[in-house]
Amino acid sequence: MAGHGSASAQRGVERRARILDAALELFAEQGFILTSLPMIAERVGITHAGILHHFGSKEGVLRALLEREGPVPHFSAWVLNESGADVIAKLPEYAELVIEHPLEMELQFQLFWENRHQADPMHEELLFDNLIREHIASELTAAMSARGVSNEADLGVLAYNVFGFVIGANSQWLVGRDDVMLRAAYRRFTESALQVLFGSAQCAPSEYLISLEVWPEDCATLWFSRCARNGSPDKSRGRFLRAAQRRVRQCGKSGDQILPAERPESRHRQHVSTPQVIPTR
Repeated sequence: MAGHGSASAQRGVERRARILDAALELFAEQGFILTSLPMIAERVGITHAGILHHFGSKEGVLRALLEREGPVPHFSAWVLNESGADVIAKLPEYAELVIEHPLEMELQFQLFWENRHQADPMHEELLFDNLIREHIASELTAAMSARGVSNEADLGVLAYNVFGFVIGANSQWLVGRDDVMLRAAYRRFTESALQVLFGSAQCAPSEYLISLEVWPEDCATLWFSRCARNGSPDKSRGRFLRAAQRRVRQCGKSGDQILPAERPESRHRQHVSTPQVIPTR
């Protein structure tokens, strides 16, 4: 009898795992709201009642799934575990977590979108925007103070930009699954942010090595620098690109060295090659 009970319990554990696996796929593909229990049951090959027996409701399935999957690869869990300059310096490591967990990333974006309003049922459990931004700004303040660095950057705005970049880069990756591009985007953004934060307070954007091309990731240095000094995000990519191109031309006229830009080839994007600027002053 004991052996029979043990085998039955093991079958129950395996069935729960299969239900959660199917729920992860369906929630990631079409969202929690549009997924029904009968859909999950059909994919598992059991009855609707079988899911209710194990989880009680669709919400029960979701909560069990979130508990099983844990915090990875949620940016909030990752960044809140980092301190000092690592909240930016280790961003390329977070990109690897994103690449390793595509289904979980899909689920994260679906749930965030479905619960973006304060009145939504899981808003407080899933969205930590203010906490994330406050943590990033606080840790950067401490890191700069420890290094004796003072600069004019508005750290609240920079924290907003970091969070915005992560959301944007991850969503672009979900569309094309271009791992090389995601890694490059995170690396360039990280380098740009660290230059802005820990370079000379008198540094102008043109005093950094700038790689400017008409694709968002390579614009990170100029975009980040401009936002930091203006105190607000640039609302128009077109305006930014025109301003950045003017900066490149001005640097060229003032004697800075102009070199051809280099970038990894991608079959997913067309691009216009524009110069790098290496100041000679």
